[in-house]
Amino acid sequence: MRLVWRGVHAAARKLSGGAFAGSGRGRLPAGALSAVILLMGLVLPGCASTRNSSDLEQRQTEIRTLLEIEAIKRVQYTYAFNADHGKLDALMEAFAEDAGMEIAMPEYTGRVEGKEAIRRSLAGAVRPGRSMMHAIVMPSVSVNGNNASGAFYILNIAPSSVKCGDGQAAMVWRRGWYNNEYRKIDGEWKIAELRFSAEQAGTLQGCGFDGPWDFHFP
Repeated sequence: MRLVWRGVHAAARKLSGGAFAGSGRGRLPAGALSAVILLMGLVLPGCASTRNSSDLEQRQTEIRTLLEIEAIKRVQYTYAFNADHGKLDALMEAFAEDAGMEIAMPEYTGRVEGKEAIRRSLAGAVRPGRSMMHAIVMPSVSVNGNNASGAFYILNIAPSSVKCGDGQAAMVWRRGWYNNEYRKIDGEWKIAELRFSAEQAGTLQGCGFDGPWDFHFP
């Protein structure tokens, strides 16, 4: 800053025709004041620009990453909304063409590959009139260029193939995690890998599963 001031001081003397020389330290004659203001306006922003530009670029990168994370979360939430409302066509828009789906639940464990195979697998569960709930919380999303991973905690309640004593389908609850992979395709995030693993499960009516998965509300 001292060097900058000396340079401005010398320039002001030159521009003011020497009138600045006898004015005393730090005092500007009226003729030189406008010149100094002009020079300071040109020089000082340049001194700060290098430092500020790196800070600005960092903030811009952080904002872009946050926007990508929010877009990925919206994909997962929209998937759950469409599942709960029986909208299979809209739900399938969340998937990439070559996506995979891996499910680990008490009544079903398996994996399917490809968007059409996923559609066939979900068609029996996602349909109009079938009551279902996906409560998704605690998102943790990491972005790496056009790829991302996301973990979401989920509580799911849905009818199942388990039958109670009266022959009615049991309403089953499950809690567990989505551990998914996402890919940005043509500017839009898609699910590349959907993985759901149930940690606990049971039935609301008390007619639960056989084996270690059996777990009921008190």
